[in-house]
Amino acid sequence: GVRAGVGMRPSRYGSSQQDIAKLQQLQQQVQSFRAAYEDSERTHALRTQSEAALKAELHQLRALGSIADPDVSYLRRVLVDAFTSGALPRSSPIFPVIARLLKLTTAELHSIKASNAKVQRDPAAAQPQLEGSVLSQLASIWGKG
Repeated sequence: GVRAGVGMRPSRYGSSQQDIAKLQQLQQQVQSFRAAYEDSERTHALRTQSEAALKAELHQLRALGSIADPDVSYLRRVLVDAFTSGALPRSSPIFPVIARLLKLTTAELHSIKASNAKVQRDPAAAQPQLEGSVLSQLASIWGKG
């Protein structure tokens, strides 16, 4: 194409200005693409997080769905809390049986395991108020009382 006029060559200065303008335009496009890419990465990370949260929620709902009786659900919460607090020993041979019967989720098992590790480091943290409670009776049956 003709730039400066018919039969005229553009000056060296004019060509340089056009190159700078073109370079700036390309840099703006690169910045625009980079911003779009970063936005896409953030969206993907959020989607992955929400997918993991939904899967965990679905797993828990399925586990709880098979235990529909409110009394069993209450017992489940009490026992999970007792194992998590250290009121009942996770090392008891009955723990795997209860975990299976109550369909404890992976998150609950990890929570119980982590809290039991903390209790082993600090035994004073494992002295819940159990006197006269159902949990104290269970603890004595399972060898903790």
